[in-house]
Amino acid sequence: MKLLTLVTGERLSSALRGELFSRLYDAGVRELSFCAFAYEKELFHPGFMDEYLAQARGAGLKFSSAHGIWFHNNDLNWPDRAGRIETAGTQKRYLERAAASGCRTFILHPGALFSHYSEAELWNCLREGIEMLIPAAEANNIVIALENSTPGFLGADCAVLADFIRSFDSPWVGASFDSGCANIAGNVTESFAHLKELVVTAVLHDNNGKSNAHLPPFEGTVPWDKLMPEILSAPRMMHCETDFAKSHECETVIKTLEIYKSLPELLL
Repeated sequence: MKLLTLVTGERLSSALRGELFSRLYDAGVRELSFCAFAYEKELFHPGFMDEYLAQARGAGLKFSSAHGIWFHNNDLNWPDRAGRIETAGTQKRYLERAAASGCRTFILHPGALFSHYSEAELWNCLREGIEMLIPAAEANNIVIALENSTPGFLGADCAVLADFIRSFDSPWVGASFDSGCANIAGNVTESFAHLKELVVTAVLHDNNGKSNAHLPPFEGTVPWDKLMPEILSAPRMMHCETDFAKSHECETVIKTLEIYKSLPELLL
């Protein structure tokens, strides 16, 4: 199965970003995942995405997945409807840009919990936000992947998240499984079992079950020997993705990818 490399190259100067992309290619990487920060930078620096994509393509790399912008009023469960409609428009433009760049999955966080709003109300807000995006997902052949969360956010309970995703009955809405979030929320393999039939991408990283440190595999307590066979047999799975700290530092990225290569049946 293809392993996509998430990099935060938008934090670097153009020269350093070019070096990072070139080194990734030399290390065997061919496909990347957009970090949400890349599109956020485009909002303040129009034209950045064109430069970013051109540098990646010039190095022989392409993007196959994107992480939607997230947290509070960037999430589609934002309680204020006018703000939610505006956010959906922003996410739609990013989704379309990601799809035009070759991405097949678009990862979204279900969103934060807000005082004075019940979880049921927030799930309903999210539903409306997702419904606004589905036509664009279908038109652009990209799957919206709702990701499981840590406690304190919607989506920490993977059984509830799975029921929510199934309720759309749409091939354009699936799940993204975040191993680190699941490790903090509880039993990783049980969490994955709830989402297995819905998962289209998996974001792989480790932690100690308490702090979401975004460690490489085997440096925390995620049971990789039990999780990976389940991931590899998920029927809708398109690819897996890295997600580790300091993913803009060239030497760290190259070194950490060697650890990911030890996971079974994952190919850069």
